[in-house]
Order: sequence, then structure tokens, then C-alpha cells
Amino acid sequence: MAYELDDLTYGILWAVAGFDSAVLGDDAVLHGEDSLPPQQLLGHGRGPIALGDLTDGSQMLVGSRACAEFILDQRDELAGDPVFWTREQRGEEAATWLLFEHKHRYLQMMAPEREHSGVGRAFCIPGPEVVASPTYERVLLFLAIALMESYGVTTWLTDEPDLQQTDGFVLVPGHRAAIATWVRAAPVPQTAMTGGARSLRAFADITGHAKAHTMTTGPTPGVRLSATADYLGLDRPWLIRRCGQLAAVGTTRLAMPRSRHLSLGALDRACAYVAAELRSEAGDLVGATR
Repeated sequence: MAYELDDLTYGILWAVAGFDSAVLGDDAVLHGEDSLPPQQLLGHGRGPIALGDLTDGSQMLVGSRACAEFILDQRDELAGDPVFWTREQRGEEAATWLLFEHKHRYLQMMAPEREHSGVGRAFCIPGPEVVASPTYERVLLFLAIALMESYGVTTWLTDEPDLQQTDGFVLVPGHRAAIATWVRAAPVPQTAMTGGARSLRAFADITGHAKAHTMTTGPTPGVRLSATADYLGLDRPWLIRRCGQLAAVGTTRLAMPRSRHLSLGALDRACAYVAAELRSEAGDLVGATR
């Protein structure tokens, strides 16, 4: 029953097949770019990469990897309790966290030493985007958010449409910020470091708004994930059952990717975390009503 076809398994198959086909088609080109520094991956300088010649999936891979490497290179400047602003709104964009090998490594390396100790990640997902997304894409978005919570990163979700075009950034309040944008960024991803007072205030206002007006407020990951599922229109008992079933057997036999750039470790972790946290939250609610 774990592999029955529904919005969870269809979403996984859709994402794996799409990215696997795209990245494998460009594998020879991507192999030659693996050792390039981030500035050449981004199209700065005179590197051989030409993003326009790659498939959309490969462009997402290259842009995402370049932004991740840029932020990792700035870890000393971003030490402390950074706050992340994330541009993903749809399942295709969010699935990169679940499938791209480099993004899972990046999330592990940037995870806080103490879980939910101040490090947070904000999303802007207005209601019209939710309505326009098919259920299987909303499931992938939910799993990506759960993956971040599993690494001790508190998530906030705002529906303020005026913020949805904000560049992705990492902010250490009052100190420094790294701008790193690849989602819906044309023609190439953008990266920069800034310590300007005006920029820091603007970023602090944006993340402050997200935290103060989050649609998914709660003191624990289970409460926040329950609120996230509700906002995305996903059935919580179904998520508990299906994620638990997949976590028990793994997703390898369902949709093992062939590309060396993709893996299923993050997806399996997210499914297991969702099943455990939502089940625990449901149990707490039952106990509180007795």
C-alpha cells in the first residue's frame, strides 16, 4: 500500500522523472562545470557555462548550487542566528530541496547547533498561489518545509503578496546579509553581500513581518506543520498515514533517480519527520480533549 498512486506518490514520481530527465540530458555539460567556482557558475567572468543552453531543470540545479556555495563560503560572516528568506512557492521549486544532493548537504551544513534556537526560514506563499497549485505540488512544498523543520530550523509562512518578489537572502540582524536568488531569477541567479544599514533594516522589516504575521504560528514543529498542512489544504490524517507508510519502506523502489546530482535521502527524512511530528501533535490534541 505504500506505493499506491495518489497525490504523494504521483508528486514524487513527477518531480524525480522531470529533474532526472533534464539533468541527465545535460550531464556531459554539467560534468565539465562541477569544478567551476561560484562566480563562473553564475555566469560572471568568462566561464564556459551558458545557462540558456541548459534545460530548465539543469538551470535550476546550476543556479541553486551556485547560491548554496556562495552562502557556504560566507559562513563566517553569517555566524550567529541567521534568518533565511526563501522564494519557493510551488512544488517544482520546493522539490529541489527534496531531490538535489547539494541542497541536502547545504541544509545539513547550515543547520543550527541547537534546534529551533532562533534560526528561521520564511516563505511567502499568497493564497492565489495555493489555489493555483495542484495537490501533488502542495504536498511537495509541505515536505520541503517539513525537511527544514527536521533540521531545527523554525519556519514561518506569510501570505503577503507584496513580498513575493523579494530576493532570497540570509540575514544576521544588525550585522550582514547575503543575497542569493535563483528562483524566478532571470537571466542568471544573483548573489551579493551587504552590510548597509538601509538594506539590513529592510530585510529585518521583511522577516519581522513574516514572523509577526505567519499563517503557521506555533511553539513546536508539530503545531507549525499542522498549520502549514491546513493552509495548503492538505488532509493531516492522510499525510500521517501515507508519509508513515513511505517512511517504513523508503522511496528508492518507487522512484530511484539515475543522475548523480539527485538523491532521495532528504525525501525519506521528510516523510519520516512528518509522520512522527503530526502523529505526536494529533496525540497531544486527543489527550488535551479528554
